[in-house]
Amino acid sequence: MCNVPVKILYVAGELTGGGYQRQLHLLLSKLDRNKISPSLVVWNYDDIQPFADDMKGLNIPLYSVSRQGGRIERQMSLKQIVRDVQPQYMHSYTFYTNFPTWLAARSSGIKGIIGSFQNDYWSEVESVGPLFGRLCAFFPRSIIANSQAAANSVHNHKTFFRPRQVWVVSNGVNTDTFRPNLSQAVLEKNSQVKLLGVGRLTAQKRWEWLLFLLSELNHLDKVPNWHFSLCGEGEDEANIKQLIKNLNLENHVILTGYQKNITDWYVNSDILLLSSLYEGTPNVVAEALSCGTPVISTDVGDVRDLVRDGIDGYVIGVNDRQSFKNRLIELIMSADLRHRMGQNGRTWILQSYSADSLVEKTMNVYREAGWKI
Repeated sequence: MCNVPVKILYVAGELTGGGYQRQLHLLLSKLDRNKISPSLVVWNYDDIQPFADDMKGLNIPLYSVSRQGGRIERQMSLKQIVRDVQPQYMHSYTFYTNFPTWLAARSSGIKGIIGSFQNDYWSEVESVGPLFGRLCAFFPRSIIANSQAAANSVHNHKTFFRPRQVWVVSNGVNTDTFRPNLSQAVLEKNSQVKLLGVGRLTAQKRWEWLLFLLSELNHLDKVPNWHFSLCGEGEDEANIKQLIKNLNLENHVILTGYQKNITDWYVNSDILLLSSLYEGTPNVVAEALSCGTPVISTDVGDVRDLVRDGIDGYVIGVNDRQSFKNRLIELIMSADLRHRMGQNGRTWILQSYSADSLVEKTMNVYREAGWKI
């Protein structure tokens, strides 16, 4: 008697170029289709979204919630999709789809439901409004957080509106895609040092904070030629462009917009910089390390687990601008140190954050939740 694959319906908010979309794509691409039959429904779907073609390329059923009408009409659209697919289990991969997923599942008789947290509790709740945010934090009763920091924030908030069960599944990296260019020679010490930032142009990432810091390098004669590329798009783009002009950084900083093939940017850069105010487990850090690029990051989310301070890069206090600048100067000045840290980072990611690890940990959560996987 052959076993029939278990049907799981995944729910995503949108297929833009953010971190959770990459994680969902990685998970779906690695699932054993002999055991699991996945489907995906997107709450805010558009064919032009960066990950739309990638998801289609996985050859799994892809559905979109109707964008006609208000929240009630859209909820009814999701409910109809659930009844058409008839999954045994549902996994909301976005915080703001947690409650709609739970509601559609329960109204269709599905009890196996898991939600998601990508950031700390209040950041998630406030991102969608106090009432709806609390509903998404409370339903479903079991959630997966992508960092221990996010899980701790749930446990530390003594509020009624929080899930009963929280598991941690750290982000994984496709180490075959994100890999060093082994044929590329180590840059000469006196060549231009290429700095990189990757992420949404939003207040969370604090790119303005970083630009002020970078402007101070222009007043230091000992610092060699450097260039900063910022890959991403978002609502703060106009303000960031104006700040670059005000700080006279036009010859040092470029905004590249969203870059689909981000691997080339990691490989061709010397240092990744992350200045965020908060994070979960930032994909960009793991991806850069996997490409052999050292990282300087603020101490947010689970960055300290990704970056071993002084080994793969440096982890700096969120508001410690002087230490961030000092460590950046140190890495800019030493090609040997950058190369050594880059090698350490690649080895570390291979050992601890592979795609197989992401799949294995997710499957373990499903089993602990009582899913018959």
